[in-house]
Amino acid sequence: MLEIDRRGFVRTGSMTLLGLGLPALFRPAVRPSGRPTVVCLFLRGGLDGLSMIVPHGDPLYYRARPRTAVPAARVIDLDGYFGLHAGLAPLKPFWDEVRLTVIPAVGFPELTRSHVAAQDRIDAVLARRRAVTVGTLQDVARLIKARAVPDVVVVNAGGWDTHVNQGSSEGQLAIRLRTLGLDIEAFARGLGERARDVMLLTVSEFGRTIGENRNGGTDHGRATAMLALGDLQQARGGMRGRWPGLEGTEVAVTTDLRELFA
Repeated sequence: MLEIDRRGFVRTGSMTLLGLGLPALFRPAVRPSGRPTVVCLFLRGGLDGLSMIVPHGDPLYYRARPRTAVPAARVIDLDGYFGLHAGLAPLKPFWDEVRLTVIPAVGFPELTRSHVAAQDRIDAVLARRRAVTVGTLQDVARLIKARAVPDVVVVNAGGWDTHVNQGSSEGQLAIRLRTLGLDIEAFARGLGERARDVMLLTVSEFGRTIGENRNGGTDHGRATAMLALGDLQQARGGMRGRWPGLEGTEVAVTTDLRELFA
């Protein structure tokens, strides 16, 4: 079991972000114009966290996925064990700038394999925080620049349910990850100085199985991975959380999503 620095998850009373319960890990360093904006990019369908944040340092990953594993040579290494999918190459500079945080085993401890039930849990939390849904990251950027943005904004992106022909470094999932990386990069760079007032988080209702299925895809699993992009107060970038390893059929949840949003 790989231990990853959890200091960023220490909750200390008032150290929350706009009442969301988000710990200091997700608090922007400077907010001269009021409360920070949280942009929640909801990847609906059950994101395969093992393809987004690839445990290329673990042989079990390659044994479990003979067709869908991302080749080590195509992984953008982060720490010798984890790396970004090649489609997320536009995000590597943010890692180098210590602005990108990766949490590799996030989800709900309670088991559900229903998209509707799992998505409803997240939607309910966001609704309690009066989140406003907009169409695209470009829409969010325009609102932020116009200083007309609410505290919490949700952008929905579907198509992450990859039961069939998932692909590896190429294929349908790679195309979506490439689009995701480019969109996030354009959003963050386009904000200019306003980016310091914004925290972007990716969430998904659950992850996928460790092993691939007979159809060249992966099925509904437990934990997924999460990205956080912004100027951080204490835990600046890096890997956060506790990695449970790849034993069994699913990645265990070690960071409860509700600890970040409750």
